[in-house]
Amino acid sequence: MFARVTLLLFVGLLGFDLGAGTYELRNVLPLERAGLAQGQSPGVVATAGLRFWIFVTPMLAVLAALALLGARSAPAPQHGWRIASAGGELLIIATTFLYFIPTIRHIVDPSVTRYPPAVAATRLRQWIALNGIRVAATTATFFAGLVALTRS
Repeated sequence: MFARVTLLLFVGLLGFDLGAGTYELRNVLPLERAGLAQGQSPGVVATAGLRFWIFVTPMLAVLAALALLGARSAPAPQHGWRIASAGGELLIIATTFLYFIPTIRHIVDPSVTRYPPAVAATRLRQWIALNGIRVAATTATFFAGLVALTRS
């Protein structure tokens, strides 16, 4: 029962996270790119969804860890899919805390680092490109979670 509930909660929140990440990638970040093209300093990304991500990401990390722990008692057909989904998402969350959050703070917060506008724009473009890869990886972990749910 524990294994099933944790997997359901994890995949549900992961789908919510994926939807929000895709929205940000498709709707918020193009505004940032357009602002950079017009010579504006970076700033939209740092505040977009800040109140959302500060709660969702840690909750997702806890549910991913619980889903991974539940893999021990999970049925054999879903064991590998569950590990791929929860373990993969934990890696994505680790990169979020180790790279994405500190990097965006350095780019947009002048009290942390003062980059010249051209350097900030270059680093932000790189951050946006890597964020697209992160959303693709989250998509893969979400589908692995869905497969795990169907293999019970």
